[in-house]
Amino acid sequence: MRSPSAEKSEGLPSRKTSLPTTRKVTIIGVRLLSVFLAAGFPITKLKSDSVFTAITLVVAICTEVNALGHFDRDEPIKYLWGVLTGYSGEAQALYRRRYAALLSK
Repeated sequence: MRSPSAEKSEGLPSRKTSLPTTRKVTIIGVRLLSVFLAAGFPITKLKSDSVFTAITLVVAICTEVNALGHFDRDEPIKYLWGVLTGYSGEAQALYRRRYAALLSK
């Protein structure tokens, strides 16, 4: 049986040797992309959905801050929700579930 020091002296890689993190992430990303493409999933839709999710979160945070701080900016925020819900079903569901009642007070 070899000692750990003998392994290092022979030039064998240690057990801690692994791929750099960025390479691991790239490999995982490429594998996921190939799965999406093989399934016929439109990647451009995934990108646009991500943008609308980010915008929805920003408007939701603004709505929460407005409600907690009593800033009386309900009308401009209602306008933002109106525009956003016209494009995103996810935003529409969130608005109906939480923010419609919050902004009507």
